[in-house]
Amino acid sequence: MLLVAEPSWTGGGAFGHGAYNGISGKPIFYWLNQVGTGSVTLSSMSVKDGSGNARSFVFYAADGENTNAPENITYASTATWSLIDTVNYYAAFNGGALTLTGTGTTSVLETAPPLNDRNYNASVVLGTANPTQVSSTYSGNEATLFALALPPVTFNVSIPAGRVSGSDQFTASIAYTSPAATIRSVTTGSGATSATTGATSVIGTNSITLSAVMAAGSFSALSTYSGSVSCSNSGPGASAWGGTNTVLPGGAGTSFTLTPQTGDNITCTLTLTPPPQTIAGTVYNDANHNGALDAGESGTGISGLYVKLASDSGGTCQSPATAAAAVGAASGAYALPGVPAGDYCLILSGNNTLTDVSPALPAGWIGTQSASGVIHLTVIASGPPPPQSFGLFSGSKLSGVVFADTGAGAGVANNGVQDGAEPGIASVAVQASGGAVTAGGVSSSNGAYTLWIPATASGAFTIVPTAPSGYLATGGGAGTTGGSYTRPSVTFTPSSGQTYGGVNFGLVPANTFGPSGAQTAQAGTTLFYAHALVAGSAGTVTLSASSSDSPSAPAWNQVLYQDSNCNGVLDTGEPQVSGALTMSAGQKICLILKVLVPAGAVPGAQSSATVSAAFSYSNASPTLAATLTASDVTTVASPAALALTKVVSDLTTGSSAATADNANPGDTLQYTLTVTNNGAQPVSALVINDATPAFTTFVSAACPATLPAGVTSCTVSAQPALGASGQVQWTFGGALGASASLAVTYQVKIGG
Repeated sequence: MLLVAEPSWTGGGAFGHGAYNGISGKPIFYWLNQVGTGSVTLSSMSVKDGSGNARSFVFYAADGENTNAPENITYASTATWSLIDTVNYYAAFNGGALTLTGTGTTSVLETAPPLNDRNYNASVVLGTANPTQVSSTYSGNEATLFALALPPVTFNVSIPAGRVSGSDQFTASIAYTSPAATIRSVTTGSGATSATTGATSVIGTNSITLSAVMAAGSFSALSTYSGSVSCSNSGPGASAWGGTNTVLPGGAGTSFTLTPQTGDNITCTLTLTPPPQTIAGTVYNDANHNGALDAGESGTGISGLYVKLASDSGGTCQSPATAAAAVGAASGAYALPGVPAGDYCLILSGNNTLTDVSPALPAGWIGTQSASGVIHLTVIASGPPPPQSFGLFSGSKLSGVVFADTGAGAGVANNGVQDGAEPGIASVAVQASGGAVTAGGVSSSNGAYTLWIPATASGAFTIVPTAPSGYLATGGGAGTTGGSYTRPSVTFTPSSGQTYGGVNFGLVPANTFGPSGAQTAQAGTTLFYAHALVAGSAGTVTLSASSSDSPSAPAWNQVLYQDSNCNGVLDTGEPQVSGALTMSAGQKICLILKVLVPAGAVPGAQSSATVSAAFSYSNASPTLAATLTASDVTTVASPAALALTKVVSDLTTGSSAATADNANPGDTLQYTLTVTNNGAQPVSALVINDATPAFTTFVSAACPATLPAGVTSCTVSAQPALGASGQVQWTFGGALGASASLAVTYQVKIGG
């Protein structure tokens, strides 16, 4: 007896060349070129599962070589034989077909046709259930192979709609039903939506159970999920040889049984779905238009509103919607029950037509919360979503920007258009008024504001910003209102349900100019008044000075200079002001008014000079101009009003201050000059002059350590170089009050 590979004979044969190709190994028992008969016997037969449990089985025997006259095979079993299949490879010749006797009994004889015509038709497959012994007996060159029914079963578990808890995992198993024994199991991975056992061979004719359980560490119970199984059989099934096909399970549940047979290739998929959720919310009258459902707010009172549920694919609401819930007119409540996990759109509408997935707000209303009328949401398995609400306001909405129209960042100043990098102005109150109705808002950090005008409004409305202190309006625009802008306001007629935008207002900081001054001086002296003009926006300025004198004669003279370095001192070369000057926002121009007190002015005479800055704002339409003034009042003091004393002390010898001192060469002397105002009026523009005495050189000069009230500053405005000689001068700001005095000092060294 030989063990050979298939095909057993290369000359022909239905089995070797017409069926069952591709079997590996050496499955064929071959009685070849032997005398008499040969046999193969399999005894003490049983089939056990991987757990050692004996199982029912079907055993097969097949003709492994062509059967020609006078060859035959006898198949014997402790159980009855059934004909499973007859394989015919070549067309019948005159020899006829083989004969088969004994099917349905424990012994079957396969006999060749009477003539050896190389018909090669002869090949049969027989099956016997649960035998304890099987044998084949051969006459002539014959062969047999044996097989066990092991139909494949694939079990998949699918969780397409998500989990109740992220920790939930599922174990899918294929097991023998009784006694229970697992054949193969698989557990889903974290976040995985499916798992499969793959094709798993089972011992045919045994009941198997396909089931799923919660894996260790899961939060939820399996009963939380709805299960449904669907099965298919891609094999030929038992009906291919006269049997009854396997009944496949289907429908709800998480555990199912079936009995696979020879010819089956079964795939079952168990789909586990978390419980559906209810989506609920409110369509409410958002009276305070804050986009939130507040205490006391309820429905709109409008009948015929609906909220539709539609699938959301990539942010697009899919048609048709799957459900439409009516909205309570008084309460505003709606509910959509039985919604499985997934991505959805909630669509506010005035109809319940499912093919219409376009949002529609009721006439005269605008959205505040979920303003577009569509909510995109994801329903998850772990619980219902929070309330999904739509806020509606009965009236109209207007928005715009209050901005600094200064031309920042290459913008155009004063043109009423926010361009370049012109910033918004925060905290500006904007008010709309018409009839008995008013609405107000305040601009945010970027200058944006929003006004909500109730439906009770009628007729024309005026929109105007309350300019911050020191600001003025340059221009603006009516945006989409269809109205008009006339500095500083917009006028239009609102319509409920409309949203208006682009109602912008340009403001600029006002120019600043000053300060005004007042000084007292002696006749024949010269005074200086410093001023500064800072432009709030771009424009041109014309500067001028005039005066009103009392008495009018003798005449006073004033000359206006541009203080180019803004140091408050008229320096050599600084020009007189003439013509218009161009300024940009924030630019500063410094001025000095030079007042010449006439020599013949009597004490008490006064000149009131006015310095004017006439400013024209560039690009403003209509034109915009502003004039600022500063006033400088000069009063002539009595000639005897000021008294000056001078004393000297020898710092080297430590002598006391006196009007004279006996000093030696090399000594350091300190001179103290004291000025007292003996008049009844303050004296301003105070200047003290002295010079180093003969035969001395300059060491240092100092202002008073403490200035008297009214005197604002002191500078040593002229002094020689160290070791040189010359004039020493002190200049004071402010005014020296009546009866007040101050002292300055300087030191010299006696040469010799």
